[in-house]
Amino acid sequence: GRVNEALGGGGGEARTIGLLDVFGFESFERNGFEQLCINYANEVLQGWFMDALIKREQAEYAREGVVCDHIEYPSNAEQVSMLGGKGGIFALLDEECRIPRGSDEALVEKMHAVFEKSRPGLYSRARFGAG
Repeated sequence: GRVNEALGGGGGEARTIGLLDVFGFESFERNGFEQLCINYANEVLQGWFMDALIKREQAEYAREGVVCDHIEYPSNAEQVSMLGGKGGIFALLDEECRIPRGSDEALVEKMHAVFEKSRPGLYSRARFGAG
């Protein structure tokens, strides 16, 4: 799509950036940028929902002295932040698209530099198909 065109791709060799959709349920052979944006929006909404429904309700119960079992639920805050937060993947992609000679290689190198040490549990270099 337009991202590939802006980065000078779209022809010849296929290039991808793999993202594991831990909280998702889709099983597509290949997801595009549009699906990533949809999944990101869904994860943001899911985080808000869980915060409003469970976290705040549990806090209110505690204030009122209502005894109830604590509900554990997975947080997607780190994944959402890595994608859409300040200095996240979307910000790096936007920056690379604005650079006159931006490239997919430069984007990937920036992601390695930013995320390998700061988010080792969420980010790793490709292990399969890496040249």
